[in-house]
Amino acid sequence: MHVSWSVTREARRAAGLTDGALRVGLLTGAHHALVSRLNAILAEEAPDVRAQLIAGDTSHQLGLLERGELDIAILRAPVLLSADNEQL
Repeated sequence: MHVSWSVTREARRAAGLTDGALRVGLLTGAHHALVSRLNAILAEEAPDVRAQLIAGDTSHQLGLLERGELDIAILRAPVLLSADNEQL
């Protein structure tokens, strides 16, 4: 998993989200290794950012994304978006 954290920081700053938190949606029961890897990447690449991990199923996380309550989510395919949200 590779993410440009400088781009993420800039996007959050532009949106007025400067609290240093990255709201990450994970599937309920996400493998511990995935959570550990995410935390390791953040610690190395963006030590000023803390991850707020939010568990839920795909439909729950889509709702959170649509309402702007998550910055990023790991979802299970297929993902069906509403007509208003063809891109999230």
